[in-house]
Amino acid sequence: MASGSPQRVLLVEDEPAIIELITEMLEDLSFKVAATASRLDDAIALAREIDVELAILDVRLQGQQSEPVARILQARDIPFIFATGYRTSEIDQEFQAVPALPKPFQTADLAGAIKSALKRGS
Repeated sequence: MASGSPQRVLLVEDEPAIIELITEMLEDLSFKVAATASRLDDAIALAREIDVELAILDVRLQGQQSEPVARILQARDIPFIFATGYRTSEIDQEFQAVPALPKPFQTADLAGAIKSALKRGS
């Protein structure tokens, strides 16, 4: 999907098994996980500083909504995708245009969401 060096991704997810699974999917799609965060405060700090081409955000991190992270990424013009084990209708209205993947998802679903996010971000 990506050409040249793998594009770097920030992965915000609180379940270790899902982090591992999404990391494998991203590698299959020629992306590289640059950093992960499983707590909201860590995700906010990374979102402010990290140099990535894309982010994948779990909608809820240990019961907290990840919208503050999304707002930072949006302000920095970093495309992102939501991943959720809940209904996508729980995503704040301001982010309804952001690609959202219901968990569980397959590599092809992730590839489509990435394509949409990168297109939207360009």
